Amino acid sequence: MSFSHPQLLLLALTLPAILALYILRRRRRERLVSSTMLWRQATAELNANRPWQRLRRHLLLWLQLLAAALLTLAAAGPVWYHSGAPEETIVLLDASASMQGTDVSPDRFTAACRAIVAEAASLKPGATMTVIVFGQRPRVVVQEATDAASVRQALAGLRPEAGGADLGPALSLATALAREAETARFLLVSDGGVTIPAGAPPLEYLAVAGEGNNIALTGLTLRQLPQGQAALVTVQNFAKQPVSGQVLLRAAAVEADGQTFALEPGATAHLLWEGLPSGGPVTAELKPDDPASNSLALDDSFWAVPQTERQVQALLVTEGNMFLERALSLLTNLSVYRVTPAAYQQMLATAYPYELTVLDGVAAGTELPPGAVLLINPPEGLNFYGAVCGPAYRPAELQAVPGSPFLAYVDLAEIQLARARSLTLGQGWQADIMSGSSPLLAHREEGGGRRLALLAADLFASDLPLRPSFPILMQNIVSWLLPPLLEAPREALTGQEIKLAALPLAEEIVVSGADGRQVLLAPPFPPAPFITDTPGLYRLTQSWGRQDGEPEARATALFAVNAYRATEADLSPREPVRAGSEDGGSNGEAVLTRSEPVRSHHLGGFFCLLALLLILVEWRAACRGY
Repeated sequence: MSFSHPQLLLLALTLPAILALYILRRRRRERLVSSTMLWRQATAELNANRPWQRLRRHLLLWLQLLAAALLTLAAAGPVWYHSGAPEETIVLLDASASMQGTDVSPDRFTAACRAIVAEAASLKPGATMTVIVFGQRPRVVVQEATDAASVRQALAGLRPEAGGADLGPALSLATALAREAETARFLLVSDGGVTIPAGAPPLEYLAVAGEGNNIALTGLTLRQLPQGQAALVTVQNFAKQPVSGQVLLRAAAVEADGQTFALEPGATAHLLWEGLPSGGPVTAELKPDDPASNSLALDDSFWAVPQTERQVQALLVTEGNMFLERALSLLTNLSVYRVTPAAYQQMLATAYPYELTVLDGVAAGTELPPGAVLLINPPEGLNFYGAVCGPAYRPAELQAVPGSPFLAYVDLAEIQLARARSLTLGQGWQADIMSGSSPLLAHREEGGGRRLALLAADLFASDLPLRPSFPILMQNIVSWLLPPLLEAPREALTGQEIKLAALPLAEEIVVSGADGRQVLLAPPFPPAPFITDTPGLYRLTQSWGRQDGEPEARATALFAVNAYRATEADLSPREPVRAGSEDGGSNGEAVLTRSEPVRSHHLGGFFCLLALLLILVEWRAACRGY
């Protein structure tokens, strides 16, 4: 047996105080009498009240001492552990967005931390506790703690994330940290909604959830109109009672008129705004009439950014090719300038503003121009950064290479080529179209983010430029060579890894948040992925041509990061789901039980009850004159 509050054992000092009350009696004044025969009863009382006398047996004394001892033990918090209690407890603490729900005071995550501290307070002497906090990625915040104070200190200041939770990696980490996985106790503290992977060890489940009422903005869609743009906002009621409120909208810097909604439980409303300013981001804010019906503030805001295209300058180096000129002119975001090979060599010695260079039958030279390069119909003997061009041949049937980024909606059937260059691809090159064993179209991405493409066909000796597939193929090639500022949806989720592509001329890539903080993603190149747990609007800036510390040119783009997830917005009490089980039942591999105080027994209440009974007995004995 151990004590939760051993310092309160100091209350045992009441025991000698009770003894002192019996030893130190009130003194009487002395008087001379002629005889004590008639004063025997008085002398007996005097003997009983003489100070520092020998302690005599007294029923009331023993009852009072025993009651005081029991109350002292109860205040110290005695805990009894049954045999077989585990020496190691590993806690898996859910830190997903739904743990920010305020249907449990002050919120679910804080209540979960308090429950963990309470579990730590009842640890068996010598037992340890490890706490793993998991959202989309797990991390150890407490390792082999032996007391509640260290656990409380480690959990202080922790906050849940704005995304979902993945229990699989956390369980893998927990089993790796367990000294003996067969005897360790695994405790899942969550509000439900997580998936227990197959093969998981037996888990105890401690639920932290309330009524789970919530209203959420579940979507914001923008559409360009002849006059301005339109916004469609979706509101969903996850509460168990009817709700009402208002949605406020801000487009660019203009506040639009709010719209009201009234929803039954589980219902959805779609609110439409038209005539909003074009080109700017849109923000929607939810304002419920009854705050008690909305327990999660994280999904009360939604952001959206309209799709925009930036203009890119491209240089076509050719003696004359109407097919290429026509195909490139169809790309609305491309401003194409044409020069002869002689003029091109002179341009390389000056400032070069073009992000894309298309070389038609021209040797690339030893130094590539800045930006992306598309080489068409290369001369024989050219070594184009590891791709060696051989003699001309007549290609046979064309075959598409699976997974190529160039061949979406491109039909290669019945295309006839009379002449092409044989290619031998070096390291880093990937083929897109094959003719027998020889590549016809290939691409490569340099380490700094520069992209190269090589088409070995002679367009004048082919019917490819006359087919509908040609402009589509050119669109796909240019789109890959000139990636958008953001190779991801304009709307990302919190915790999602956003992969960025560097522009051909980019020298620096920075992401700025609404709070002004900046994250440098490059250099070095390729840029690092961007991950954020804070919803809002972000600005991506790519700059190049730096002179005197300032960039000569830059390209910027906005993107929105939203926190809404259906699994997190629905705060209704749920049980964890076992993998491979549609109804959430056990699959026979992972055992899930409710966490109960079976590992230890708190005896404070029992001792208080005994003390109360003894006080009643003492009172009865005093009334009878014992």
